[in-house]
Amino acid sequence: MRKIIGHRPTEASTAHNELPLLRIRAEADIMSGMRKKEPSNWLERILWPRERNRWEQLLASRLLAAKDRGVQVLVEPGCGRESRLISAAGMENAYKVGFDLDPVAAGNSDLSAFVFGDVCKAPLASSSADLILCRWVVEHLADPQAAAQECWRLLRPGGRMIVLVPNLLNPVIGGAKLTPTWLHVKLRRLSVGGELADNCPTYYRANMPGRLRAVFENAGFRTELVRCMDQAYSYFRFSRILMPFALLYGRLTDPRPLRWLKAAIVAEFVKPAE
Repeated sequence: MRKIIGHRPTEASTAHNELPLLRIRAEADIMSGMRKKEPSNWLERILWPRERNRWEQLLASRLLAAKDRGVQVLVEPGCGRESRLISAAGMENAYKVGFDLDPVAAGNSDLSAFVFGDVCKAPLASSSADLILCRWVVEHLADPQAAAQECWRLLRPGGRMIVLVPNLLNPVIGGAKLTPTWLHVKLRRLSVGGELADNCPTYYRANMPGRLRAVFENAGFRTELVRCMDQAYSYFRFSRILMPFALLYGRLTDPRPLRWLKAAIVAEFVKPAE
């Protein structure tokens, strides 16, 4: 596997495919495990998050920007059962490698290759990746600093890492830290159902904007972006009573001084060119 990753594929075209952003947002919704992608009643329509404040919108734009710079090798730690967002971003020409500790992830058909492995000890060659996409993984790491160092090793100089994590400063996420894993699974089953409800233990050791930034900068990265976005409302889809309150909270935290209380953090870090 190291030999394959160490050999960089033929350079892919960086021309921008005319891929509608709506399609990317729809794929992002699938990856977030939402059963519905639209509000279900008039009150939800009024309170629904503005597009510019949804994490799907920002993540999609960062992936498109990365594609335009040219991505030959993309690595996804904790890839899970599917990686359709990568394909939706028009990266069909990239060599996509995923690794996970869940054997079920070996069936991820959106990848070029799957490796059973830990993000802190990736069985991949140094300086082999152009882009690392890490979604909903950091909160499950007992040692996020070690993971950041390993991602630094995997990236080529000038390579980028896009990170999506829950924000511990949000009351919903903060409450999740205080509750057991079995309760997380039960609530996710009510909200999203099926296999997407599965969850593993969480530690939340780098899940605040300042802490996340510090972890990656300590590993040698330069911070390109750290932004808090709407997301927590998706956990309340099982309740018509709670869902409007969750949406209202999102609207109340739209002003810039309060955005750090939103539920998701989208961040991008760069390994400086030598």
